[in-house]
Amino acid sequence: TGYTQRAGYNLVATAKRRDMRLVSVVMGSRGERARDKESARLLSWGFNNFVKAPISVAGDSSGVVALDWGLSPDVTAVTAGGAIAVLTPEERRRLHHEVRLPTLWEAPVKEGDSLGVLAISLDDSLLAQIDLVAATSIERMSVWEKLMSYF
Repeated sequence: TGYTQRAGYNLVATAKRRDMRLVSVVMGSRGERARDKESARLLSWGFNNFVKAPISVAGDSSGVVALDWGLSPDVTAVTAGGAIAVLTPEERRRLHHEVRLPTLWEAPVKEGDSLGVLAISLDDSLLAQIDLVAATSIERMSVWEKLMSYF
């Protein structure tokens, strides 16, 4: 915030509405009033045109992976963490979630073991990559249990 002969009047300002905070940077204004007005206009535009949106929620189920030699036939994969993005409503509609999981996993598997990823993109730009982890622990069958599973 301030004035220099070369750069004019400048202002870095921040504002928070609900749960979203924005920062405006205005440089080269001809006066303090113009600088302040432009910063307020820029912040209003941001709040009116963008939303803070969860694009992934920690613990959401994202698929099932079959288990070879598991005491259970499969394990649920859940998101290890969440992600939030600031988007326009139009961009939010264009989000693409791609689940990347193997079709088969060899037991045992422990709760929290990484199984794959959830890739979240907007058009051709990757916004986030979230680990997909085992929701529960599944023990490995013994040879006897495997043999008995065929009958």
